[in-house]
Amino acid sequence: MFRPSSMPMINQQRDTTLYTRIPFVGLNQPFIGDNKTSIRPFIRENRPFIRDQGFTLVELMITLAILAVIGSFALPSFRDTILNMRIRTEASELVGAFQIARSESIKRKAFVAVCAKNAASSTCNTAATTSWDDGWLIWIDTNRDAVFDGGEELVRQSDGMSSGVIINTSASLPNLSYLPDGSSNVAVGTEFRVCDNNRTGELGRRVELTLTGRAKVSEYTCP
Repeated sequence: MFRPSSMPMINQQRDTTLYTRIPFVGLNQPFIGDNKTSIRPFIRENRPFIRDQGFTLVELMITLAILAVIGSFALPSFRDTILNMRIRTEASELVGAFQIARSESIKRKAFVAVCAKNAASSTCNTAATTSWDDGWLIWIDTNRDAVFDGGEELVRQSDGMSSGVIINTSASLPNLSYLPDGSSNVAVGTEFRVCDNNRTGELGRRVELTLTGRAKVSEYTCP
């Protein structure tokens, strides 16, 4: 550290003790040299937080090797975590759709229907199907025919699952209805299975509809 030559030795000794206790401060003139305007941050005796040397090539290579080993174990687990979270999210979306349909049927004292949606349009897939991957429609079924007719009010629409997520039903079920009291017309044991199309044996979700219209969610080991 630069010290003015005019300062007595006793003061220099006292100030040296002060430097070791107060980082980044020298000669009561922090960061400023004698009669000069140059600013010298982080420079003083003992230079805290500054290494005299950087990493050697050997140290760098060892660090990279350790990171590569850790990454080889962590990345697959991290990927599975993301995929499983995506399955749970889509299952929650499906449960939310059934809850909305049931709530609307009770609130409006009306028939509310839910159907598997066609991929290319906002119409129901009327064919007997076990797949709801392309989304669904919820509407006020005025004429109670479980068909989304022109003039009927569309309550909610889903445009399909995230890439790789599939929804299958336990039976060919293109649509279902909620009665004005909130109950559903599905058969006992009807369920929707949410899985990942790119994996086998993963932990998926089972959404089961009861006669009261409520949806129950449980874990499901996908085939």
